[in-house]
Amino acid sequence: MPARIIRRHFPWQVLLTLVLTTVCGTTLVWGTALGRGAEPAGSDPSAVSDQHDSLGQLIEQARGKFTPPADEQKQVAIAQLDKSVDRLGDYLNTGTENARAWKRYLEWPKLEALVAHASDANAEEIAARLRPLQRGFVGLELPVFADVASALEQLATQARQNEQGDLQAQFNQRLDTIAAALSGNEGESTVLNDEAAAAVDWLARHGQAGELVDAIHARYRRENVLVRVDGDLIRAALDRDIDETGPVHDNILGTRIEGTSDTTGRLRSTLMPSDDEAMVALNFAGVSESLTTGYNGPARIRSAGHTTLDAHTRLTLGNSGLSAADVDTTATTKTTTLGVSSNRGGVAGCLITKIARKKVAQKKGASQRVAADHAAERFSTQMDDRLAELVARVNDYYYKNLRQPLSDRSAFPDVLRLTTTGSELLAVALAGRRDQMAAPTAPPAGFDDAQCELRLHQSAINNLAEAMLAGEEFDNEQFRRHLTDMFGDAADRFIAEAGDGDDANSTWAIQFADQQPLTVEFGDDQLTLKIRGQKFVSNGRSYSAMDVTARYQLVNDGDTVKAVRQGDLEILPPDYEPGKRLQVRQITLKQLLERRLGRMLTEEIVPEPMTMTGELAGVGALRLGRLTTQNGWLAAGWLRESAPPASDAAETARADGQPDVIVKTAARD
Repeated sequence: MPARIIRRHFPWQVLLTLVLTTVCGTTLVWGTALGRGAEPAGSDPSAVSDQHDSLGQLIEQARGKFTPPADEQKQVAIAQLDKSVDRLGDYLNTGTENARAWKRYLEWPKLEALVAHASDANAEEIAARLRPLQRGFVGLELPVFADVASALEQLATQARQNEQGDLQAQFNQRLDTIAAALSGNEGESTVLNDEAAAAVDWLARHGQAGELVDAIHARYRRENVLVRVDGDLIRAALDRDIDETGPVHDNILGTRIEGTSDTTGRLRSTLMPSDDEAMVALNFAGVSESLTTGYNGPARIRSAGHTTLDAHTRLTLGNSGLSAADVDTTATTKTTTLGVSSNRGGVAGCLITKIARKKVAQKKGASQRVAADHAAERFSTQMDDRLAELVARVNDYYYKNLRQPLSDRSAFPDVLRLTTTGSELLAVALAGRRDQMAAPTAPPAGFDDAQCELRLHQSAINNLAEAMLAGEEFDNEQFRRHLTDMFGDAADRFIAEAGDGDDANSTWAIQFADQQPLTVEFGDDQLTLKIRGQKFVSNGRSYSAMDVTARYQLVNDGDTVKAVRQGDLEILPPDYEPGKRLQVRQITLKQLLERRLGRMLTEEIVPEPMTMTGELAGVGALRLGRLTTQNGWLAAGWLRESAPPASDAAETARADGQPDVIVKTAARD
C-alpha cells in the first residue's frame, strides 16, 4: 500500500504486525456489533439456507419489475444540482482568498457551465466535475460541498442510463450474475464475489430491485472492522502531571506587573457517554505560585500570589476528525504583599511608600479579583492555543494520510463512527467501496481482559488492498521506502543485502494484479496470505505473472502469541496445472521471490510489545497477548504491561512532542 496510508507513528502498524507484517494497512476501525460473546450470525445452517432461498425468490420477483428510466428523474437530478451549486456559490462568495482558492480548485466556471447545459451533459463531463469533490480534502465533508457531490452522482447515473443502450438486457444480466454467485455460495462465512458485488452496485446506482439490493447488503455487507479501547488506557495516555514555569506580564488596576509563575497540577480525562462521536472531558486542577513586582509611577510593590485554577474542556473525535471546545477556566487568587518601596530617596520616597502601602491595602480585594480573572483568561488562552496545535496536527495527518488517499480511490469507509461509554471507546467501520461486499457474519466474541481489542474481517483487508494496490507498480526504491514506512525495523530483513547476486543494489519491480492483488483468509487459527503479481522486473529483465502464497498457523502459548509458517512459500504462475514443469524463466523468478519475500514471510513471526513514546508515553507498552482467527474474522487483544514511571513518561513526552508508536516483530528463520 502506498506509504501515505501508514506511517510509523500511526497505531495501525500494529494491524500490519498482526497480519504477519505483510498485509497492507487498514483504515480506522469502528463497529456497531461489539457485544461480547456474540455468536456469528448465520451459524445455524437452516438459517443460512433460508436466507439463500429468500434471496433467490427476490431475484425471480425482480425479473419482472424492471423500471425504465424516466425523464422526470433526470429533471429532479438537474434541479438538485442547480440548487446545491447555487447554495455553494453563496457560501463561497465571501471575497476571501480561501473562497477564491476553493473556486479555483473546483474549476468554478466549468461547474457553472455544466449546470447551464446539464440536460445535454454526458457521463464523462459530469464525472470530471465530481472528481475534485471526492478527494477527501478538509472541508469537502461539509454539507454544502457534499450536496453538490451527491447531485452530480445522481445526474451521472441518469446520463449513463441514456448512454448504455438496452438497460433491461443489462438489468437481466446483472440478476443472472447475482443468481449464479448465490447458487455456489452456501457457506455461512462466504463473501459474495467481486462480479456479483459489482452487479449489486449497478442495480443500486440505477434504482433497480431495491428490495433485493437491501437484502443482499443486509446479508453480505456488514461492518467488517471493530475496535474497543478501555477507558483506563485512554486515561493513561491523556492524564499527566503539569509543572511549568513562565513569565508574568500583566496590568492590574493601572499597575504594571512583571515576574514569574510556577504552575503545577494534574490533567485528568473522563470518557463521556456519546452515541454519535467519541467524547473525552479534560479537567485541570492546580495552583500557580507567583513572585511579581508591580510598577505604578515611582512606587514598587513586591508580591507573592497563590492562584487556584480549575479548567475544563472537551475533545471530540468523529468522522470529520478531532475538535476541541473552548477551555473554560475559573481562578481564585490570594496575594501577600512582600514589600513596598519607591525609586526615589529622601522624604519624597518615604511619602510615596506610605501612600502606596495604604492604596495596596485599600485595593487588595479588587486587585485579587482582577488578578484571578486575568489568570483564568491567560490559562484558557494558553490551553486553547495548545489544543489548537494538537487538533491541527492530528487533522492534518488524518486527512493527508488516511481520508484523502482513501477518498481518491473511492475507498473511504461507507460507515465510520466512534462512540464512547463511561468506561470504553467503541468504533465501527465498513471498509470497502460501495461496489464491494463486506462481512457476511457478526464478529466473534472479544477478550474481556484486553485493554485494547481489534476484530477484523478478511474482507476489510481484501477490499482495501483491491482499492489501493490493483494494477499499481512499485520499483525497488519505492517498495523499500514503503516497507520502511509501513513495517519499520521489520523491513530490514526484506531489504537487507543477500547473496547469490541478489544484492542491495539490484533493481526490481512488481506490478500487482488488476484483481485481488493481495488477499487473506482467516480460518480456525490459520491465516493464508496470497500476493498476486501480473509482472515482475529484475535488473532489467521482465517476468510474467506469479502468485505467492504463505500459510500460517497461529499459536497461543499462555500470554504469548506467534505465527508459524506451514511449509515453504508456494510460488506458482496463476494458470499452473499440477504436475506441469515450470519454464526456466519461471524457475528464475521463483528463486528471486523466495529470497525476497522469504525474508518477510519467515518461518516464525513473533510480535514484540508495542512501545508508546511521545505524548502517548504514559501508556507504556502494549503486548499482543490474545490472537485468534475463525470464520473469516481475526480477533486480537493487547494487554498493558507495566507503565513507565511518571517522571520518565513526562520527560519522553516533552522531548518528543509527537505521538509515536514503535512496533517490532521478531522473525525466526
